Amino acid sequence: MRHARLLTIDDLDQFKELINRRYHAKELKAEDSDNKFIKCLSESGISSRRVYGYFNDFNELLSASCQYLWTEMPFYTMTWGLIHPKFSNTPFNKSVEESGARESFDIAVKYGESVNRFQFFYGMTLKNFKTRRDIWLDKESHLSKNYERNIETIIKAGTDPGYSPWKQIVGYQPRANDIVIRSCRLKNKNTYEILYQQGLIDIPYDNLYKD
Repeated sequence: MRHARLLTIDDLDQFKELINRRYHAKELKAEDSDNKFIKCLSESGISSRRVYGYFNDFNELLSASCQYLWTEMPFYTMTWGLIHPKFSNTPFNKSVEESGARESFDIAVKYGESVNRFQFFYGMTLKNFKTRRDIWLDKESHLSKNYERNIETIIKAGTDPGYSPWKQIVGYQPRANDIVIRSCRLKNKNTYEILYQQGLIDIPYDNLYKD
């Protein structure tokens, strides 16, 4: 049965199929980049890193995404995403659909909410920004329904972004293309309702925000 879940080092064999790519995240491909991905997997769920993956009906791992929970501030970054190399010659919109990339991303976002992390940041290339943004949001998902999304900044090609979360998003190395950093924030009503359910607020949303 198709499903998305937290990955651990026990999933290493299938995970290696994802990092044997010549497609997504190819700008990060360097001598030690595979080891960096594996290190993230080895720490998944036991550190600030959490790696999520999507499996098809045959229990084949088709995509994965990594979440990093910052300790200095209550937000997280989605630091990378991988799609199985079998989709290398597949149009981006179809590869997102068939690989379950949205599902592995959504489960990370839902986990963030469960630990009161209502904002996160991620990056995408400016060159294909509109196409990827539209395709990603084309199908209804938890993210598209419940989050406000904005451009936070642009990291110019070949430059050091300076700020630690941005450095992490670009892989701690200058990138060949301009990168858009986007912020995603849970809509105010959704945040309010979570805090209300936790007993941190004692006034229902409609009572406070009614016209």
